[in-house]
Amino acid sequence: MASARQSAEDLREFGNVCLAKGKLDAAIAAYSEAICLSPNAAYYTNRAQAHKRKGVAGWARLVIDDCESALALDDKSIKAHYLLGGALSDVGDFVRATEHLRRALGLTAQTSVLYEADIRAAMLRANKRRWEDETAAAVESLDAAMPLLHELAEQLDAAAMPLHARASSPVGAGEAKRQQRMHLSTVRRALDAHRASLVAPRAPEYLQCAISLELLREPVITPCGHTFERSCIEDHLRRGHHFNPVSRAPLALEQLVPNLAVKAAVEAFLAAHPGAYESLE
Repeated sequence: MASARQSAEDLREFGNVCLAKGKLDAAIAAYSEAICLSPNAAYYTNRAQAHKRKGVAGWARLVIDDCESALALDDKSIKAHYLLGGALSDVGDFVRATEHLRRALGLTAQTSVLYEADIRAAMLRANKRRWEDETAAAVESLDAAMPLLHELAEQLDAAAMPLHARASSPVGAGEAKRQQRMHLSTVRRALDAHRASLVAPRAPEYLQCAISLELLREPVITPCGHTFERSCIEDHLRRGHHFNPVSRAPLALEQLVPNLAVKAAVEAFLAAHPGAYESLE
């Protein structure tokens, strides 16, 4: 048994070398043999990663199968939850995708990983794709409803109020038709307002980088109180511009401090408006 586990580990290491060199078929074969010798969550997630990088038709299903096998062995595998979430998003299962990606993020609080930002980005993409699907369905329903309202309005203009309705109504036929048109107009305005609400909003100015004007991802604040995207302000400083581009006050790289409050505000904004994530891609 020990010999089988050691042989499996040797195969995993060989698979890792192949994966690093881009020899994906060889990597998949090595991980598969390791799994046969001694099933291990890491072997499944490594093979899933190789399938993802290979990207052939049906890759997402292969990744899903491997990651589910990995989680059956270790339900705290961050990599398995992360890769599974991405693959589920690719096949359109956005609810389960966000569940696994959220689980992966939660586990990073216990064990830090270098790809935490990638997990967060994958969750935001899944949220956005879910929002796009739901928005497309809503727009389709609105497009179907508007002609029906127009048809009803035409029928009101063409038809007189039924006799029994005239007898029981305290108002005349003309007044009844006017009120019905008002109701239809109210419904039409409500549908138009709903359509307008489906457009992804632009991020408020205080959540935008003062240089790129894009939604902040890794916000840092200067001694002057200005917030920038870390990569933008660091690039500015490395080009020899040792000053704050807004206040023109002297500024050094070591004076930049993460703006955790703004980062939390960005995350809350994206949770409420998933479609706004496009400005990060």
